[in-house]
Amino acid sequence: MWRLFTSNIDAFKVEAATAILGRLGDNVFEALKRDLQRDYKIELSKHTSFTLSDLNFALQRLLGEDSARLLMRTINGEIERLAQDEMR
Repeated sequence: MWRLFTSNIDAFKVEAATAILGRLGDNVFEALKRDLQRDYKIELSKHTSFTLSDLNFALQRLLGEDSARLLMRTINGEIERLAQDEMR
């Protein structure tokens, strides 16, 4: 069985969060990136800047629980897809 390193998971986390949040449109994405960095010290360009739990908490505060839940479900699905692609 393949093992993924923590650095792979961190990279997938950033890639998935950026891709999914980017689907919200340029204006919303830029505002979210700014608010995440300013208010929660989450930088979507740094692998170790945040945990998924941190991101979920911040999104709940910024967008509400329902929106955060949907986005996190989609981000987690994207992480799984990236991990599966990596193991092939």
